[in-house]
Order: sequence, then C-alpha cells, then structure tokens
Amino acid sequence: MSETEGKKERGVATCENCGQPIPVNVWPDGTVHPIGGKNRCCAEPSYQVVENETPAKFVDEN
Repeated sequence: MSETEGKKERGVATCENCGQPIPVNVWPDGTVHPIGGKNRCCAEPSYQVVENETPAKFVDEN
C-alpha cells in the first residue's frame, strides 16, 4: 500500500497563485489532488487547503 492509499478526505483548497477555490481530495500523507479531472486554474497551481472547523449552514434563498 502506497502512502497515498488509504482513507482520503474531501475538502476545499484555494490556489495560492490566483485565489480560485477548488474541490480536492486530501490523502493521509498530506498530498492534495484536485477533484474532477486535470483542469487547472492557472499554469502552475499551488493549493492550500481551507481549514474550517465551523460546519457550513445551508440557506434556502427561495
């Protein structure tokens, strides 16, 4: 089993170069991989996982 195998968690990261948020998988070894293919927000993205200990609250705007 490689370091990246095992339980991964989903999260949100922002690109440190352009600021675009992107959904990611975070592996136990700290490796971050974008979810949804190989689309990149910029030429050399560098992702920083957004830490949020407060659960999101759904607001129905209808």
